[in-house]
Amino acid sequence: MRNARCLDNGHYLVAHYGGKSVVEYDENGKAVWNIPVPGGAHSVIRLPSGNTLVAVTDKDNNPGVFEYDMAGNIVWSLTNKDLPGTLKFAGGMHYLSDGRLFLTNWVGHVDAKNPVHLLVIDKLSKKVLYKVSDRNEIKTMSSVFALDALKKRVKSYH
Repeated sequence: MRNARCLDNGHYLVAHYGGKSVVEYDENGKAVWNIPVPGGAHSVIRLPSGNTLVAVTDKDNNPGVFEYDMAGNIVWSLTNKDLPGTLKFAGGMHYLSDGRLFLTNWVGHVDAKNPVHLLVIDKLSKKVLYKVSDRNEIKTMSSVFALDALKKRVKSYH
């Protein structure tokens, strides 16, 4: 297992890297939804539409982000076809309601020249809005959480 998220319904969405799958478990640990994910799932997000975003590692040499519908069909993807030579190992990600996707690009398995550690992408256009590239203080980056989302959550509890 790489990452898991608690869903609004109390279930857990789990990325099984070794098992190459994403599984949704109910509060008793029973699997209620399961999809195969070639390449090793790293991070998962259930979107408001009910679809699921999955960050996929370099296990099958095809890193990227794939959006699955509830039937397990890929309905959207972001790969090196969209960002030639950029993605090495799609890791942690955070999705904002305005369509921006924050995605880490872990470079620990490669000797990357000018590595891109973090991308902020407009999901609709697949345009890179911002990136954190080669920096002396960053060797690798594997997770991200957007603080704007945290501010909204904190305000909603008060």
